Amino acid sequence: MGWTCWPLAGRVNDFGNAGARTEDVVAGVQEMVKRLRASIPGVWVVMGTLTSSVNSANPGYGGAPVDEKRKAFNEFVRQAKIFDAVVDLKAVLGK
Repeated sequence: MGWTCWPLAGRVNDFGNAGARTEDVVAGVQEMVKRLRASIPGVWVVMGTLTSSVNSANPGYGGAPVDEKRKAFNEFVRQAKIFDAVVDLKAVLGK
């Protein structure tokens, strides 16, 4: 059958208007990866970091509290060791 790759991208929406806590988003991602690996043997899971939304026109996204959550989430993504690859969009785009 070949290989299967499942790209994941975090969503700043969870931190912005939804007001989610970083630890809840992290727990959700961990659960999603666990379920993917259980249901698709051999799946490769690729995760991307979140880019900044500072100075967004939407006040729910553009402030320091959301950016702090984003930075904490990105550290989780980089260090979690549950992904087969990480695309560091912050590093690529410089944001």
